[in-house]
Amino acid sequence: MKINFSTENIVRKIKYGNRLRPSRDWLILIAGAALALISIVTWTTFNFLRVVDGPSVVDTAQNKSVIVDNVAMQEVRQIFDTRAMEQAKYESGEYTFADPSK
Repeated sequence: MKINFSTENIVRKIKYGNRLRPSRDWLILIAGAALALISIVTWTTFNFLRVVDGPSVVDTAQNKSVIVDNVAMQEVRQIFDTRAMEQAKYESGEYTFADPSK
């Protein structure tokens, strides 16, 4: 079986004529999707390798001690304690409200 790879044969199969050719349209659609998939995989691989081989975001050479602001921590704890007290009031039934579904 002889396979002809001439450009005239390819152009003849792809060009539009008087009748519809769904196989040609599907071939073009699948070729475009395959080309898009190949380009996406290539771009993603390129960026992944750039990130892996690139410089580190965190500088591990400098070991800096963390300074904790105790005043801010106390404010945050106070906020959570207030929320816990409000939750307890809702759960214990101290707050009452009308049920709109009844």
